[in-house]
Amino acid sequence: MHVLRSYFEELITSAQNDNSLSIDPLTKIYVVNLLCDYARIENIDAGNIPTLVSLYSEAVNSTGTVKSNSYRKLGDIALFLSGFYSQYVEISGGLSYYIDMGISAYQQAYYLTNNNVLQNLSNDFCSVIVLLNDASCLTSIGAKLTLTQLLDIHEKSPSIISWKKLSRLRAAPILQSVIE
Repeated sequence: MHVLRSYFEELITSAQNDNSLSIDPLTKIYVVNLLCDYARIENIDAGNIPTLVSLYSEAVNSTGTVKSNSYRKLGDIALFLSGFYSQYVEISGGLSYYIDMGISAYQQAYYLTNNNVLQNLSNDFCSVIVLLNDASCLTSIGAKLTLTQLLDIHEKSPSIISWKKLSRLRAAPILQSVIE
């Protein structure tokens, strides 16, 4: 597992450097651990990916630790799928839906646990999606975010990262006309 952790840490660090982005060190560790968990085949049932609404229902109808863990799991799945499987996300409700669900889930988990990493994930959800997407493109499983998805991310959470990515795609004029 140490090799896998080092691999994902290097991918995230590379994505951070490429985007001139810094995330909280504990949040980075959380994201790296999340990637390690989902890299293990026994943790993924590709034929049975739960819907976000079913995970949300589970969280809402739970109590105590199960409730906070359910919200965290909802946020984790929304984040992982948005970053690594953006094409799947598009046909399963759309990126905007995944962003809203992920941000809300991490915020609820934070309220229940007072874990600052979960609050950071809620606040930086869109930036972490971009980092994960960049990292995924360095692997054999990733697919780049589409222009529409980048515009959705920028609309939800404007940032230097999304602006730079849109500029690289020569889409900054599109964004500028939307702003005006």
